[in-house]
Amino acid sequence: MTDADELFDSLLAQADAKKAAERKRRVYEPRKHARLVFKEVGQSLDQITDQKLLFGCLIDALYGLKVLHDARYVHRDISTGNLLLCFDDDNQPICKISDLEYARPYLQELPPGAPEHAHKTGTPAFMAVEVQAKSHLFQDKYGIEVQFLHNYFHDVEGVWWIGIWHLFYTCPVESKTDLKDLVLQVREAKVIFPDDVGGTMERREFFERPPTRFTQTLEVLLHNKEFVDIMRGALMTLHEYYRKVEQPPDNTFQHDLFTGCHDALIPFFKQARDIGVEVDHYTNIVARLQKEEEAKGTSSAAGGGSATGGSKGRGKRTGTDAELDTDKNLNKPNVIKRKK
Repeated sequence: MTDADELFDSLLAQADAKKAAERKRRVYEPRKHARLVFKEVGQSLDQITDQKLLFGCLIDALYGLKVLHDARYVHRDISTGNLLLCFDDDNQPICKISDLEYARPYLQELPPGAPEHAHKTGTPAFMAVEVQAKSHLFQDKYGIEVQFLHNYFHDVEGVWWIGIWHLFYTCPVESKTDLKDLVLQVREAKVIFPDDVGGTMERREFFERPPTRFTQTLEVLLHNKEFVDIMRGALMTLHEYYRKVEQPPDNTFQHDLFTGCHDALIPFFKQARDIGVEVDHYTNIVARLQKEEEAKGTSSAAGGGSATGGSKGRGKRTGTDAELDTDKNLNKPNVIKRKK
């Protein structure tokens, strides 16, 4: 071996050592018990029946996550229950980010011997697809494989999922919705929002393939077509930022690479806020439609028509009724509207 070969091998070894040092053990330590007290009494976002309020809160949430990003923290549990609608002293609606027990500094190296926390954190309905899969979905297949870690984009994606959840589980008050359409809407909602921390292939395809799976699924939301177009645009923008971070060959996932995403998505949520209307939760709509059908059946029976509203049919549950039952983990929300 020549001196040149030895020098080359030495430089190569130094480069490998430098790369290894850059990829030190970076995981999040186990959570600690914490309590956060607000002066205001807040309401979770799943209770809001005003789309202007809802998307206004999501805008505030993005601004709040941007502040966390600037402080180099990731929240790791964005959900409707951890974003709270409050009203300030001037009676103006504001959104506060709560439940910071899982919040951790991004890319903080653990000291030797410190316990690791490798479990997934978050609420299944609003968890980022990458977090559920524990892998980088937009990474170049020839890139260097790196340790998966919850990052800033995953928090932003949680905000996007809340907007989608709201569209699936509510209907505009003024829309003419029948039970058949509602069955399709709720059926798709249960596929996209399973109670499974690992997610499903259908949910992943919905997120990864906007031109196909996303469009086909959202065809059931014809009463919210404008919102569908807006949320599709937000999703495509989020994809661009994921690729920007995950596709470079070195895959360092450094803090500064995540800058700009929050500001890029805020205009989409402002568009949604500006066209927002009053909505109602699907369980309330089901109850109203069922009462209307029962009234029609009773009227028909009284007039000598079909006995669908008679005593023999009482107490029976149709397939439609069963399919529209509230999910076991989805409580019937209270109605929260803007204060006068």
